[in-house]
Amino acid sequence: MRIQLCTAALLGALVLPAGAAPPRALLSPALERALSADSPTVDHAVWIYFSDKSPAASLSAVEATLTPHARARRERNRGRAHLVDDLDRPVNATYVAALRNRGVRVRQVSRWLNAVSVDADAGGIERVATLPFVSHMDVVRGGRSQLPRPTQEPGPLAPPAILGPASLDYGSAASQIQTIHVDVLHDQGLSGAGVWICMMDGGVNNLAHNAF
Repeated sequence: MRIQLCTAALLGALVLPAGAAPPRALLSPALERALSADSPTVDHAVWIYFSDKSPAASLSAVEATLTPHARARRERNRGRAHLVDDLDRPVNATYVAALRNRGVRVRQVSRWLNAVSVDADAGGIERVATLPFVSHMDVVRGGRSQLPRPTQEPGPLAPPAILGPASLDYGSAASQIQTIHVDVLHDQGLSGAGVWICMMDGGVNNLAHNAF
């Protein structure tokens, strides 16, 4: 009887009662500070990290979704035996649906982080924290406070300095090209042809952009 009573007491202590605060272990210090500084009704941008990936997505099924270009790039960089890994598995769609059912607005889903960014107030964060597959939560970092506002309009640019002879005519971009020694690579026959890159530009001093 004593063992049964002790077991019941332990189980009762582990159950999160309705209306209780989120478990401290789930919240980052930054998120705790944000919640304590604002009203409970204020929405916060929060990363919610999951404990595991979708079990239905096998690596072979993920590999079948690669585009021909992505497959060729991965074969070149990884070799054919390791085209995909666990990072390529999609986020568990059931987990994402469960977040929406608890009244938070999903912003972005990241299979690389195995996480979802959401907008949620203190109540939404509390409801999400009771889900067994939530690993931890953190604020979505912003860069607005780290970007100084310009005090005046920039003046006219000085004419570029030509640093030396080059096999290609770079025109007004010569000083930029030569500063980072791209001209040396060009002289060696390296042009970057066939290589895809991703450039994300939020504009010049555009502090109102959603990225910030």
